[in-house]
Amino acid sequence: MLTLLALVSAAGTGSTAGFAGGAFVGAQAGFAHIEIKRQAKDKAATKEDAGKAYDALTAGLADAKSYTVYDSKADADDIKKIKDFDSGIATVKVTISDKADSDAIVKAIGAALDDYKKNNIADIKSSDFKGVNIAILGNAGQKIAATDDEKAKLAKAVSDVAAKNKKDDFVKEIVNLDAEGKYTSNNGFAGLHVGYLGRVNDKFLAGAIVEGNWVFGQDMKFDLTSTTEPDTKARFNVNAYLRAMFNLTGNFMAGVDVGVSGQEIRTKKKDAAADNKSNNESNWFWGPAARLVLGVALTDNVLATAHFGGVFPIKQDHFKRDSGFKAKYTNFTGGVGISYVFGG
Repeated sequence: MLTLLALVSAAGTGSTAGFAGGAFVGAQAGFAHIEIKRQAKDKAATKEDAGKAYDALTAGLADAKSYTVYDSKADADDIKKIKDFDSGIATVKVTISDKADSDAIVKAIGAALDDYKKNNIADIKSSDFKGVNIAILGNAGQKIAATDDEKAKLAKAVSDVAAKNKKDDFVKEIVNLDAEGKYTSNNGFAGLHVGYLGRVNDKFLAGAIVEGNWVFGQDMKFDLTSTTEPDTKARFNVNAYLRAMFNLTGNFMAGVDVGVSGQEIRTKKKDAAADNKSNNESNWFWGPAARLVLGVALTDNVLATAHFGGVFPIKQDHFKRDSGFKAKYTNFTGGVGISYVFGG
């Protein structure tokens, strides 16, 4: 508002002939709060299902008889026969490069469980769990003997892993994989516009405006994890509006813009290396938009504006890396602009 008051004061020193209208070009800048609301999956994992899955996993891990030790070369044919969820048994395959001592197993099982939680559990129900089998794959040059002593070490190591893996945290992580969540960020923007605003009568002007903005700011934050998502950032914004303005005084006017807004969000491709910028991809979101516009004619050919508004959310595809989800895009903006009108 301080900016607008300053523009009103400046208008007093300009021409008193009023804003003539016509084709115009200019620039704008401002602030935007962007929100991408991810919708929950239709068959989302429930707390009950995740809890039963956890119980099935830990029960299987506690039993040393659940383990089969393979050599990745000598037992290649047997390894090929292992199928995930074969006969209702969930199989996690772990590769270790050393002998099956407790330290190596703790590390290997922990990594396998982490991968298993992210990629499998949310896609099945607890009724699919009749048992859990862990296949330990040794390196190509070593046959690991499945002795009773070795299995005892293995059982203790796995029990230690299960004890560290709290059920509440496990359940929360699995449920969040399918749950509703919001990506948000606060950003600045700056860009250019072109348009036309013609006089219908002494009090009413109508036309259209097209804008292109470069958006800059923070990486988006995901509320289910309360962390920022690296390389998930708003970048380019485009808007197309029909504009109607009413003269309130000689040089001061107010009106509305109604149209559509599109927003590019850059994300890292699924499973892409964190430091590989070439694996970023564009995701476009859009929605119907409206905003209030206040204008001051500084001269017959120069119009200063301030605008406030946003995008109305509609359901659309989510990020390409999360293709199983739908999303709703919203963009709340406020900014100022300056335009030069030709022929005024």
